[in-house]
Amino acid sequence: RFVVKKWRFPLEEAVLYAKKKGCKTSIAHPGQYHFREKELQTFKDIGVDAIEVYHPRHAPSDSGYYDAAANRYGFLTSGGSDFHSADSDVLGELPSLGRSFYPLDRAKKFLGDFL
Repeated sequence: RFVVKKWRFPLEEAVLYAKKKGCKTSIAHPGQYHFREKELQTFKDIGVDAIEVYHPRHAPSDSGYYDAAANRYGFLTSGGSDFHSADSDVLGELPSLGRSFYPLDRAKKFLGDFL
């Protein structure tokens, strides 16, 4: 089994680097980390473009909260299945792949010129 060691560097540096390369940035599955107003404001101040609203482990109330927060803070919205492997990403008895609905109009706003 192949394992890649993780390393961490400041979010500010990651956002700056991504923007220099022409990329957009998004905070992944904020509901899993219970990010609220303080963290969302920090992400906005740093220059993050979007927050992941649509995620299979977000309860409908989480998606609603982050959708409203995206509007309040001026974030774009992102979404995905967060699928890494069948070993690690099973919800109940089914893999998370494809279990999260991400509206096409929102995806187009987030992806913009990448489409």
